[in-house]
Amino acid sequence: MNDQQAQFVREFVLTGNASQSAIKAGYSKKTSRAIGYNLKKKLAKEIENATRLAIQDAVPGALAQITDLSQHANTESIKFQAACAILNYAGLKAVEKTQTTVVEKSIDELRSELEQLNSLDSPREPSDEPKGPLN
Repeated sequence: MNDQQAQFVREFVLTGNASQSAIKAGYSKKTSRAIGYNLKKKLAKEIENATRLAIQDAVPGALAQITDLSQHANTESIKFQAACAILNYAGLKAVEKTQTTVVEKSIDELRSELEQLNSLDSPREPSDEPKGPLN
């Protein structure tokens, strides 16, 4: 890989734009689109390695930022989200659990319950009205 190609790789890792990276690496503006496309394919392994290194280099700063947010953010919600992010990145994400309770009832019990519910829905007879102070 020559110096111009190495510059293309560095630019592409930062921008993700092959044409602009080719121009910044010193290739012709007229042919930058085709050259960028070809270089991206030809240097895919180098781009992948450089991207991995760039991410590794950014991790300490990102962790410091999230840690600072977890301690000094203006709202409790942001502090909580930052703390969750730290735990998640450390592989300590809380397991989301749901609990289902199954109550088994016999056919007779279900029929009885249904009758009770139906009786609540049916209109009351006038004699069933509670007698209050106005009646």
